[in-house]
This record gives sequence, C-alpha cells and structure tokens, in this order.
Amino acid sequence: KHGVQYDRAILNAAASSSPGSFEELLWQIPVKPDLAFFNIVLNKAADLDMVEVARRAFAELQKRKLRPDSFSLNRMLFTLLKHGAWDEAQGMLETHKQLVDKHTWTVYGRFLVEADRPSQALTVYRTEQTNFEWLKPDTAFFNVFLGACVKSANVQMAEEIRADLMWYSRSDLISHHCMMQTYAAAGDLDAAEEELQRMEAAGIEASARTYNTLIDAATKAAEFKRAKRLLKAMQDKNLDADVFTFNILINGAANMGRCKQAERYFTKMQELGIAPDAVSAVTLLNAYSHSGEAEKALQFHEKLPSLGLEPTTSSMNALVDCLSRSGEFERAWEQIQEAEVAGLVDTVTYMAFLGACRNLKSKLHAKDAFRKLKAVADRPALASAYVLMSELYERLGLGERARDLEAERLSLGLVKQRGESYLQLLGGGSRTFGAGPAETVHEQEIIDKFNAKLRAGGHTPDLASASARHDSDEAKEKSLSGHSEKKAVAVALASKPKDQKGCCAPISVTKNLRVCNDCHAAMAVASRVFDREIHLRDRSRWHIFKDGACSCAGCW
Repeated sequence: KHGVQYDRAILNAAASSSPGSFEELLWQIPVKPDLAFFNIVLNKAADLDMVEVARRAFAELQKRKLRPDSFSLNRMLFTLLKHGAWDEAQGMLETHKQLVDKHTWTVYGRFLVEADRPSQALTVYRTEQTNFEWLKPDTAFFNVFLGACVKSANVQMAEEIRADLMWYSRSDLISHHCMMQTYAAAGDLDAAEEELQRMEAAGIEASARTYNTLIDAATKAAEFKRAKRLLKAMQDKNLDADVFTFNILINGAANMGRCKQAERYFTKMQELGIAPDAVSAVTLLNAYSHSGEAEKALQFHEKLPSLGLEPTTSSMNALVDCLSRSGEFERAWEQIQEAEVAGLVDTVTYMAFLGACRNLKSKLHAKDAFRKLKAVADRPALASAYVLMSELYERLGLGERARDLEAERLSLGLVKQRGESYLQLLGGGSRTFGAGPAETVHEQEIIDKFNAKLRAGGHTPDLASASARHDSDEAKEKSLSGHSEKKAVAVALASKPKDQKGCCAPISVTKNLRVCNDCHAAMAVASRVFDREIHLRDRSRWHIFKDGACSCAGCW
C-alpha cells in the first residue's frame, strides 16, 4: 500500500535483533531478494561478526545474477578481514577490482595497521596514489594510512601523506594526533609539540586526548620534566586531566622503576576526585614490581575492594610478577593457587613466574609452572616457555636437561619468536636489526670491535643466556654477540650521531622481547666504556644505562 516491500521491512526488523534471532529469521523470509536485500544482510553480518552468513549471502547474490556494488564488496571485505581471512579477502579484491573505491582501501588499510603490517599498508598507499583523482580520498582514508606511519615511525611518509591530505581534503583532530604520534615514535618530541601548535593555528582545539598523546610520548621517552610541563599546560587551558592522563603518568613512572613517583601520581589522582580504574591498579602494581617492593604490592592488592575495585587477572599477574621477581617464589605460588580457584589466571600468570625463576636461578615450582603452561599456552607462548625452562636448566648447570628440552621444542615444531631491535635514527625513522650475523662485512667488523671492547671493559658473556641448542661455549658466545640490541647499539656508536648542540645524543633502541641477562649486563658496560647514555625499551620496561649502571637497579 505504501510502496514498501513487506519482505524488506521484515528483514530490517530482523536486522535489529540478536545474532541468533537474525540468522534464524533470515532464511525464512519468503522473498525474491534484490541487491538491497543482500546489502542489508551483508551489513548486518559485518556488524554481528557472522562470516558464514556473509559468505552465503555474497555467493547467493552472484548465483542470482545480481551485480554486487562497492557497498557489497566493502562489507564482505570487512567481515573477512575481521576473521583474518587475508587470502580470501585478497582474492575478492582481485576479482572485483572494478568495485574498489576509497572506502575499500580505508577498510583494507585499517586492518593492515591493526595487524601490525604498516609497511604493507604504506605499499597500498603508494600504489593507489596515482588513482587519487578518481578515488577522491577523504580524511578518514588518509588518517588510516597516517596510522601506519605511527606504527612504523615513518616521518617522511607521514609528511607526504599529510601533504596529499591537505590537497584532497582537510585535516582533523585525528590527523594531527597521528602526526604527533609519528614524530613521538621517531623520538622527535619537539616536532610533536610543534604539530600541536600547527593544529591550534588551523582552528582545531586541543582536547584532553591531545595532551594525553603528548604526555604518553614524553613518559615513553623517559622525559618526565616535559611530561610535567605538558600536564601543567593542559591544566592552564582548563582541560581536566582524567583517569587516562594519570594512568599514562603512573605507567611511565612504573616503566622507569620510579615507585615513589608512581605513588604520588596515584595519590594526586584521588585528591582531584578522579577514581582509579583497573588500569590504574595494574600500573601501580607494575611500579612496585619494577622496584622490588613486594610487601607494598601485597598490601595494595589486598585493599583494592576499598578503592571500589575487584582483583582481576591482570592485577593478579602484576602481583605474581612482583613477588616472583623479588624472590618470593613460595608466596607467589600461593597467590597463583588462590587465583586458580577464583578463575583469575592465564598464560601470562605462569610465564611471569617462570621468567623470574629463570632470572633468579630458582627451580622452586618452576616445573609446576611449566606443566601448567603446557596445558593452557598457545603455540607461540609455549615456545617461549620451553626456552625459559631450558635456560633455567642451563643456569642451574643442567646442560643435558636443557638440550633435551630444546630438542623436544624443535620436535614439536614450536618456533621461538624472532628477536628484533629498532634503532631510532636522529633524523627520524628507525632501522630494524635481527639476531644473527650482520648484513654486510663492514657492519660485522663494527659489531666484532664493539664486543671486543665490551670484553676488554670487563664484560663476561653470560653463556646461560644463549640457546641450549649450541653445544660449545664458543658457539654460545658467538650467538650472544649477534643479539639484535647489541648490533643496534654497535652501529649507533660507530655512526656517532650528534644532536643540535653538537653533543652525542643518547642511543635509543626498542626491542620486541625482554632483554636477556647477557645483553643487560653488556649495555651497562657499554655505557661506561663508550661514555654514552643508552636507552633500551624492552617488552617490559625502560632501561636507562648511564656510567655503567641501569635505572632498573636490577629489578627487571
């Protein structure tokens, strides 16, 4: 009567229902579906994460000789990528290339960035640059690829994308935030603050999130004076610091092992009437862990209910990490057993405990933790567990057991994550180093000279840090000399970059794994022998090496 097909109305009603009800109703509607029908199905399937429904709908659409449009392709692509079906998504792009539009690449680029594949995302951008005149990219499109620059600390590409953005569209708050984060990731905090000025000059007001971005960058670079100045500037603009602001500050202090500073931030937050959340609790517990304050960690964890917070798996992991790092293995295991009853344990719980056993050469409950990991860990984590356990055996002088365990790992096809280190370059950007021999003869000579000077300066290689698959001390020492962070620092020292004042700038390296005992000791010696400050951020925390000592004071 009103020109509305009853089946379309029913379908729209079904689309507002729960996933189960939607799927149940969907195929019962007695209709002759058109493209609009299938697009509603694909859209709802994407929203409800129903990949099989999407596949069925897209196949049925084509079976009925209907032509999918760009919307059909983009929603199908979204659903496939959400499920990690990269090959299928790539095949669909190639088959329906005539339907590709700016939204297609926005979706594809977003998932590449989220999957930590920024280089691939930027390759897509490069390829599509020649098509911008008909693609007519918008701000959302450019922001996705600026996000790839953040992940890769690629300042040059970010500035190029911003130039394209200003030509085809206009920047927004997210665009400027991405630029700030890219500069920060490249270690250029001054440029990040200049971006703030550029944003305000364009008439875009800074938000609390803007300052949180800059404060986060400052704390990650261990520039706490800058972070304090930015916090004051934020308050001067009547932008209220929120729980995210203080979580950033507490976390920054925690990663530097500055327990008292973390406590002050936690207290200040409460004085301002900002209620701590679960993240606040975990970051403060991490501060206690990185400072060896086991008793404070226990007391704080016990009083969580008085703060309106309940213990979580993350808070329990932080507590176990603190106790075990402090050598309190029996108490840590008691906490684990209580957490198991409460359902508050996961792979991280046992990995934290086993990692501390390895570092402190303790076999107390180590086998128990390893057995638990065999039951709950996925393959990548289980590979790491095998490595930790074999290294523990090596440290305890049980070389035969270590080699047997390493052989068992290899027989199971468990591959240890490859260690990589990222050297921040003075002019922006970074360079990646992997473990093993250098890429060129010249660089290998640089690395060999670096290791020779370390030995002359008093460094004795910790052979227990080497893989148990090496059956001789010579092979173990050679393996250790090729660790990625050593290679990065050796190359940085050889190039001797200067800052704007003509002084030797601190060397800044980020590692994707925990730094091993041997590399930690080597960096301390290097800072003294070469009279150079070395900033090393591993997966757990910052290590600032200066004059032969580390900021972590051995609590790492």
